[in-house]
Amino acid sequence: MQPSDSKHDTSVAYYDEESNYIDKALAANLAEAFAARKPTLVLGEDKAIRVVCAVMEDNRKVFLAQRGPKKSNPGLWEFVGGKIEQGESALRAIVREVKEELNITVEPGLLLAGQSFWQGNIHVTLIPIIVVQTGGKVKLNEHQASGWFTVREALALPMSEGDHLIAKSLFRTKAIQ
Repeated sequence: MQPSDSKHDTSVAYYDEESNYIDKALAANLAEAFAARKPTLVLGEDKAIRVVCAVMEDNRKVFLAQRGPKKSNPGLWEFVGGKIEQGESALRAIVREVKEELNITVEPGLLLAGQSFWQGNIHVTLIPIIVVQTGGKVKLNEHQASGWFTVREALALPMSEGDHLIAKSLFRTKAIQ
């Protein structure tokens, strides 16, 4: 079956788990439909947010902070960070968030593979960024405790879903071991 429209690329075969083959014209129509749609995660009551988290490493250990009792998810351990504000870059957001939460300055470095998940009706994209402390002394402004942990130790702590996904990714890729 050939598409009636010459703008479809029929030179590529697409495979499907069940039938092992999808017609080239159907695949081209699907590709066109996906390309034309406007991506949005805001549906009804749902919303989407982007969040940054700081991966600070020292001597093969990562810095984690424990959420305070009056915060959402109290007592859970996390990589420090927060929401990216409107018009703000991920790199600026991580510098701002670490300053607000720990009263230190950091230099952002490598952006690691992000994680996406649903938290209730909110779609969260968590962007981990390796940072290096450049000034100040840690003062917990929003957390009740903090510490340095191996990635294996971090995985044993009670963490939010997103932070656990980041720790698992660090462990699996041996980024910090």
